[in-house]
Formats: sequence, structure tokens, C-alpha cells
Amino acid sequence: MLKPRILFIELGIKNINDFKCKLKIKNADLIYESSFMNIVDLLYREYFQIIIICDMRGFKATKNYINLFKLKNPNFKIIIISINETINDSLKEKYLKETAEAVFSYKEIREIKNYLINMCNTIIKQKNFINKWSNCTKKAISFIKDNYHIKENFLNIMSETINFAKVTIFKSVKNDTDKTIATWLQLYRIKGGMQLLKHNELDINTISDFVGYNSVNGFIKAFRLHTGYTPKKYRSKFI
Repeated sequence: MLKPRILFIELGIKNINDFKCKLKIKNADLIYESSFMNIVDLLYREYFQIIIICDMRGFKATKNYINLFKLKNPNFKIIIISINETINDSLKEKYLKETAEAVFSYKEIREIKNYLINMCNTIIKQKNFINKWSNCTKKAISFIKDNYHIKENFLNIMSETINFAKVTIFKSVKNDTDKTIATWLQLYRIKGGMQLLKHNELDINTISDFVGYNSVNGFIKAFRLHTGYTPKKYRSKFI
């Protein structure tokens, strides 16, 4: 069974060596990185479910990092490690509002480890059904999840990237999931749009373009079909 993958951005962590010694998790692959260039490269080359970052530059900068990660993949689970020994409820609530999964002090290594173990167990249980899918389907859905924003030649690019013929992808995905490639693509584009509407002030046209729609009217129609709301009304629920 594939393990959940965790990217630990170690910049700003005061006792990083303690983390590396004590934060060993059997049910996950934990990767430490301190170079921003390598971090960007990793996020585009490899798949992670969980990202751990430090708030060493303050709330505003950390909020921007969260938004950047969510732009790459709205499904990232982001955990904040604070440079403060204790965290007040107000600061914790602000991070949670920005879609962080949890917030810890850098001293709470045991608590962080237990939280990650439970989170990874949950991820594994949620993905158990995926193990029944063919390799082609797994690769296709993973590609869609990470690249739904691509507009031009999406199917050709996917076929070349995952190394399966388009007809094979269509049949495999339909047989394994009972959904078409078009349905999966629209689903992830709408999910991406929902995240942007909730946590950014970008206008609807920009969001539509970012998640891969050529027409804002097409985005609005699809969004209303999946959510029951127009993008404007959906956003108003969260402001």
C-alpha cells in the first residue's frame, strides 16, 4: 500500500534536529526540505498529501504561503508549526480560517507526531478503495487532480505524461470509477474554484481562467450545476 507523503519545510523551526529524531512515522514518507527552489521543484514533480510549514515570518506571510500551496493543489493538508512556545486561541483560529488543518507550537513534537499518525491513518482508509483501480486509472486521476488548470491539449498531455493511450484511459477510468474523464476534470476544476472563491479576492473571470475554463459562462454554469450556487453567491457565504 502506498504511504501518505509529508513535506516538512524546515525553515524557521528552532529544534529541527529534535523533530528529525523523534518524528518518525511508520505509515508515512516524511521528506524534509529547506531550499525554496527545491520545495517548488518537489511540489511540481512529486505528490504530497500533507505540508508542514513554520510561521517564522508572521501571520500575513504564512497566510500567503497557505494560499500559494492551495493554488497548486486545493487538497493539500497544511499544518502550521508556530515559533511561539504557546499559541493563543485567536491566532489558532486565524490559521484554521485560512484552511490550515492544525496549529502547534514548535515544542509540541509528541502532539504533532500523534496528529500526523492519525491523519495518515485516515488518508489510508479513505484511499483503500482506490487500490482496486488499475494503474492507468490511478495515474489518470492523479494527473487530473494536479493539472486540471491546463486548458489546451489536456488529453494529449495527460496521455503522453502517464504513458497510456487516450482510448485506454477513457475505458479504464469509466470501468473503475463509473465516471468519465470529462466528469472528473470538471469535478476538480469546480473544487479548485470553490477554494479560490473562499480564500482569495480574485474576480470570477480570473478564477474561471485559472481553473481551466475558456469561458466564464461555462464556469458559472458548471459551478451552479455542482454546488447549486453561482460563484458570486457561493463566495458571499464565506465573507
